[in-house]
Amino acid sequence: MVEQPVFEQMQNAVERLKRAGALGRSPAYVKLLDYLAETTITASPCSELSIAFEVFDKDESFDVASDSTVRVYIYNLRRKLDVYYSGPGRIDEIKLIIPKGEYRLLVERNKPVSKLLDLKENWGQNIHSIGLAVVGLVIGAILTFLLMIDADSKYQFSDEQLAFWGNILTDDRPVVVVVGDYYIFGETGDSGETRLVREFDINSEGDLRDKLKAQTKGVGAGSIDEHFDLALTYLPRGSVYALASVQKILQLAEKAPRITMMSEFSAEDLRANHVIYLGYISGLGVLERYTFSASRFDIGYSYDDLADAVTGEHYSSDFIAAENDRNFVDYGLIASFSVAENNQVVILTGTRDAGLMEMSELAITSDVLRRMELSVNENSAFLSVFKVNGFNLTNISGELINSEYLDVDRISGQ
Repeated sequence: MVEQPVFEQMQNAVERLKRAGALGRSPAYVKLLDYLAETTITASPCSELSIAFEVFDKDESFDVASDSTVRVYIYNLRRKLDVYYSGPGRIDEIKLIIPKGEYRLLVERNKPVSKLLDLKENWGQNIHSIGLAVVGLVIGAILTFLLMIDADSKYQFSDEQLAFWGNILTDDRPVVVVVGDYYIFGETGDSGETRLVREFDINSEGDLRDKLKAQTKGVGAGSIDEHFDLALTYLPRGSVYALASVQKILQLAEKAPRITMMSEFSAEDLRANHVIYLGYISGLGVLERYTFSASRFDIGYSYDDLADAVTGEHYSSDFIAAENDRNFVDYGLIASFSVAENNQVVILTGTRDAGLMEMSELAITSDVLRRMELSVNENSAFLSVFKVNGFNLTNISGELINSEYLDVDRISGQ
């Protein structure tokens, strides 16, 4: 049995994790953490098999040798804890860890670190959570940048940067960088073959489960097992480049953000943090309605097409059909607005990689609003659409199509 003071610390830490949205939108991770906490506190036996039965409702046919569900979820939960305690939870007095090779929780005291070292470690650990490909590029850029600045100096942002990025650069509210990933699930065909499936209205395990329940409701049990969660997502190539760009301005603001995927982004994340979105327009998820709610632009015939409600024009990317050593046209959208009091949302997105990369470059410049052909005034909500000229599958230049100030009341009223 865990001693009373440790019991209270563990319970409090579990509740903080839930309130912070550190476990994402999947209820499975909440249930798993609760189970680990309960068995640890009561010193009850906890094994891969017991977790399979109690948390994931597996039956007696469950085989730990052939089914890695528990191991995958434990690995992902351990990673979520690492990300939280290296980001917004870095100021917590204690932290929870899952020892490798074990199915229990430990309470440890958080070690204080220097401000500059804290920034270095948080960026490195958070970025590690989105893949090794990101690590090499982004950490290299970060370390190079750190060597170029004086840790004791204070960078002076331009009025345009302050107007566009808002409170992200100036207050102590935590920052979440949301990378637009794509949730992939498995499907078993009539002949027994398994294939990977992506549907735009299914962006998490919870969405998949809800859709399957809706499909089978009223028509019998159905065959829910035909579709199954793979704990798999993929990232656009341009998100790596965009993340490396955005880290520069956050580093100057001495901000160490938490990095998460859109498939794990929650409404609580949106209320409790400043938010920066990096990804395709098709990956905006819950941010899509806020982005377009007060704009003349909207999604067109597809997510590779933007429609202007005022002129009736459509702007369609031909990036997907482009080949190496060929010119192409893509489109990018950059926006900044609030959806709650003191909350700032920055959207850097493109129909494809070139548009996304161009927007991430534009957003960090000192003359960002001038390039959007807007000025610093009392209106702090902006949206611009750019045509991006590219060659050899990368961005070359951006041409402004239209910029607009957004009606703040129409955004917050969603």
